[in-house]
Amino acid sequence: MGKMNKIPLEERLQKAGRDSPGYSAIFPLPLEAYLYGWDGLLGGSRFAEMYRQEIQCYFSLFGKICTLSEAVALLPPFEGIEQLELLAGILVEPFAAWSEKNREKKNQEEKNGRRNRHEPENNNARYCERN
Repeated sequence: MGKMNKIPLEERLQKAGRDSPGYSAIFPLPLEAYLYGWDGLLGGSRFAEMYRQEIQCYFSLFGKICTLSEAVALLPPFEGIEQLELLAGILVEPFAAWSEKNREKKNQEEKNGRRNRHEPENNNARYCERN
């Protein structure tokens, strides 16, 4: 196995924009690095825990590092719902959490911007305006 470039997940996601084939930036990542990378971007340990508790046991049987693309392609044939839950945990939930975090950040920035534009600089001015 050759030496792997260690490009951070955030940089890979940025490269996976609308103008480039995103699969080439993300799918070669080892599954573990992919999920741990999401935790690095989002904070917390949600995806690392999911990997350790729900996913790792299925792919450790290969005896080598399993990439994201291999994990999706080689997902064991479980009952339909269990397979869908694993796929959602790997492919959907990280992006949904990222989208939610960005939405919350944008809402907070807008809220802070409105507050800064409309509030007087000190409380005395606000008190005087009301009286």
